Amino acid sequence: SGHVSPSHESPATNVEAANDVIEAALKAVPHGLRAALFLAKGNLAPAGSDDAIAAYRAGIADDGHHVPLYAALATELARQNRLQEARSVFRDAAGKVPDRARAAVIKAWAVFEHSVNNHVESRRLWRMVTQLHPRDAKAWRRYADAELKLGAQPVVVVDILEQAVS
Repeated sequence: SGHVSPSHESPATNVEAANDVIEAALKAVPHGLRAALFLAKGNLAPAGSDDAIAAYRAGIADDGHHVPLYAALATELARQNRLQEARSVFRDAAGKVPDRARAAVIKAWAVFEHSVNNHVESRRLWRMVTQLHPRDAKAWRRYADAELKLGAQPVVVVDILEQAVS
């Protein structure tokens, strides 16, 4: 009569099943087109785990132009308090991705630096994004926010925002 009984599988079993599907897809999908699969595999692994890190590294090796893989890898490294290694991931990504994706890498890096309370570096990176994309209003706002975090006077922030609209 169309009644579906609830699943009695444990969450761990569901993760295992999902991993099996991802592994099968990784075998079927050509190299260079599998970034989302590696991202999913890493996301299924426990946060901050070596398995997550390995999945993201494998994804980058397969497709070195997928910015979310770099950001995910850096996040996992930071969870293990490997901050310098996380920064190296962003530096490598900025040099490897196509020009059109470089600002996305720098944005992710700026957000990362903010999350670890490195506001000086976050400010530098947001300023860089505004230079790459002068019409990116969110980048200008984040740059102004970073200046405020570092104690800038309101007149400095007003000047930054005036640059954004000029």
